[in-house]
Amino acid sequence: MSENTRRTFLKTVGLAVGGASVAGASGALDSTHVTASDNPSTLAGQDWSTFLYDAANTGNPPGDGLPEPPFGWSERLSEEEISNPAVVDDVAYVVDATVTTIAFDIETREVLWRATPDMDGELYSYGSPPTVADGTVLTTAEGMIFAQDAEDGNNLWQFEADSQRTPSVTVVDGTVYATAHRTGTKCYALNLADGSVRWEFEPNEPRANVPAVVDGVAYFRGRNAVYALDAEDGTELWRIDGLSRSGGSPSVADGSIFIVDDTELRAFSTDDGSEQWTVQVDEGSLDMDSTPAVADGKVYVSGSGRSGSIYVYDAEDGSEVWNSWETLANTATLTIAGGNIYTGGDPIRVFDASSGDAQWQYYPRGTVEFAPTVVNESVYAGDNFGYLYVFSATDDRTNWRFVTDETVETSPEVIDDTLYAVDDSGSLYAIDTESGGEKWKIDGSYDEQTYVDGTVYAYSRDGRERHIIAVDSEDGIVEWKTAVDGNVGDYEVADGTIYVSQQYAPEETLLYALDAETGDIEWTFGSDHSTGDRATSVAVSNGIVYLGETENLWALSAGDGCVEWQVSDGGFTRDSTVVVSDGIVYATERHFTQNRDKSAEIFAFDASDGTTLWSKKIPDTTDVNGLTVTDGSVYASVIDDSGELGEKPPRLVALEAETGDERWTISPTSYLRVSEAVVYDDTIYIGSNRRVDAYSTDDGTELEHWEVMGTVRAKPAVTDDAIYASAGTFIYPPYSERAESGHVYSFRRDD
Repeated sequence: MSENTRRTFLKTVGLAVGGASVAGASGALDSTHVTASDNPSTLAGQDWSTFLYDAANTGNPPGDGLPEPPFGWSERLSEEEISNPAVVDDVAYVVDATVTTIAFDIETREVLWRATPDMDGELYSYGSPPTVADGTVLTTAEGMIFAQDAEDGNNLWQFEADSQRTPSVTVVDGTVYATAHRTGTKCYALNLADGSVRWEFEPNEPRANVPAVVDGVAYFRGRNAVYALDAEDGTELWRIDGLSRSGGSPSVADGSIFIVDDTELRAFSTDDGSEQWTVQVDEGSLDMDSTPAVADGKVYVSGSGRSGSIYVYDAEDGSEVWNSWETLANTATLTIAGGNIYTGGDPIRVFDASSGDAQWQYYPRGTVEFAPTVVNESVYAGDNFGYLYVFSATDDRTNWRFVTDETVETSPEVIDDTLYAVDDSGSLYAIDTESGGEKWKIDGSYDEQTYVDGTVYAYSRDGRERHIIAVDSEDGIVEWKTAVDGNVGDYEVADGTIYVSQQYAPEETLLYALDAETGDIEWTFGSDHSTGDRATSVAVSNGIVYLGETENLWALSAGDGCVEWQVSDGGFTRDSTVVVSDGIVYATERHFTQNRDKSAEIFAFDASDGTTLWSKKIPDTTDVNGLTVTDGSVYASVIDDSGELGEKPPRLVALEAETGDERWTISPTSYLRVSEAVVYDDTIYIGSNRRVDAYSTDDGTELEHWEVMGTVRAKPAVTDDAIYASAGTFIYPPYSERAESGHVYSFRRDD
């Protein structure tokens, strides 16, 4: 099936309709008006156990929802697309594209079971979420309905409809209501206990949608009609004829049936199907597969396309309450909870239901087909990369989250009870590690802070001026600043001196040595020795400064900058990282052979004389963006960004420090890059796309991960009881006050 066809089917079956007529009322109906909150078919408690929340298809669960930017986490449950979950008793049930049902414990974050129905050949699930009722999980695929035990996934029964398509089902009082179409078209009522047919009804036109069942009446959408059937025996009570072929499933509330009918939103009486009102939405603006959501006397429908509006109307008379193209509904279903509107798509978006004002958003790794599941103060969604996302107001693995003015792409540094970090606006922060509160902040154009002996050093950019500054760690007062000629590549503080490497320095100065107490220049290096124009990484050990630049690796006396030794290899240290450990200097380089094979190379040199000890090419790599050496191992974070985004995942490579022999290689769960690694207590910590990941140093086995609402580009900081990470974020709406904000996180670290 083509992607376009599949998406059209998803939107059509998952949702829910000028002139229409009412035909054949065959009996008197109870005229009691029904709302989602007092509807006897609404599911009890605080669960979400069926598509669009309740049997009336209102999409309006109780609870406060999640109006503020949340904490979030995710687990990959399948390599295939997964549906949004049904959530019952803190267990999330999803179905993937292979019709495998997965039960996931939300509290422990563990898969309880996986089960695939007994069937001949392969079937494909179209993303319709499961329904859970009376200990049974119901899923659908290609004209089949499957029942599995919610406790262990055992197959209970299956039903084959005379059809090729079956969307989600509705369950009320032990009866399963379903539609099926394509080769055959019928409305079914099945016994939940064993799947036996109670009754079936064959409408005039084919259409698959999710039926609404309220007060003993089952409402089915045909292609050109809505049918009201006696829920007990399937007798047609009346129908609404003359509808267009465009529209999703019906929703029922307050004595009205609400349907999308091409570019119109229409309301009909549940008593006899008589028309109550019709509104014409801007032509081409209404998502013609939309199912109306109903909450607090209002009807919500989504606009078409990725830039579609949300339209809100009074449920009683159809008068417009508001609409706004800025709401950008990305799915044909909406969830209304706690005074907010939740949409699926890419990104997931949340709006104030009374005004349409944006509250928060989140970009999943893939696309979320339907509006999210909302239970109490938690939001759940599944995407087409197989990830389940959970958003909540709190997170038991997070100590605190600090909001910065802009994205943070540098590593945090933790000293005693204070964390120091710099954001992209250049502000330097001191944050209390216990409370997450701000101790002090200085605005400026700072970058890459480091702490030594009560002083925080940072690189400052102000127009064309470049400075190294020293700041008192207690109060944030600037003690001194010293101008340097070019962009700063790296710097390190050792034995009372700051060594600052330069990139594209006008005076061809590759390295400054500054007095750490006063900022006075002690010596410089570059113009008399180097043929390159850019220095990168700098490392200091045992009185020697090791400097990488575009054509050489230098060993310089830390006292006066005199050359101890030099290694030249045609630019092997361009954009390099230099690390010194146990008498060995490690340096990295991109390497492109004449036949254009890509590789990055890691070199090991004797620190005393520059003798090459070994070199190791890492194939299919365009860059080494992090190098860590500890406990006899070298850990290289490598990427190959030559393909499409996500096509070639980044890797973490472990080598023997003495020989360069490969120990193991892993591809962390990320579609971008991984940060430089930190090793603490035999565990490797790296930042990645949306996560800080922990791996065993023995074999690279994943041990744990912590979630951020963005991307961790710089290495985390680790202490005995916490992990600290800085991140960009994409949870704040565009053009909002915090649209460019970043986060600093403190996570709980268990032994």
